[in-house]
Amino acid sequence: MAAQQSSDLVLRDFTMTKYQPFNPDGDHEMTDVGAPSRKINAPLWLSKMYGDLCTEINEMGNVIRSIVDRQQNPQEVVPGLVELYNLLVNQQNTLYARQAEELQNAQKNEYAQLAQASSHPVRRFDGEGTGGEEGQGTTQAYWKPGYA
Repeated sequence: MAAQQSSDLVLRDFTMTKYQPFNPDGDHEMTDVGAPSRKINAPLWLSKMYGDLCTEINEMGNVIRSIVDRQQNPQEVVPGLVELYNLLVNQQNTLYARQAEELQNAQKNEYAQLAQASSHPVRRFDGEGTGGEEGQGTTQAYWKPGYA
């Protein structure tokens, strides 16, 4: 029998953290312990892509750090690597910011849907058969805040 492929979306919890671009005049710290981070629940493919991107950034950062440790200027020794590192950090930070915006939008939409659902009267069927044509029960409208 052939294996069935699931069309279900697999979600995973993972942490997103902002990285620091290389600063030739700074302390050359690529990762900041106090850097903003957030735990999110997103599709597995996004988690994998984000993990791969962070792995690449970390590997390039390690090379740049080792050059700095040898008292050399990475922008003179490997300018292309520094440029690529900064490009990937910018892309990672854009992904971080975009995820934050999308989370805020999703929360606004969810709140709006809940607010709209709780502002409409709920119709209830009493099942008594006392109100309309034969065989039909009456329907009553009533307001119940927070009932969706």
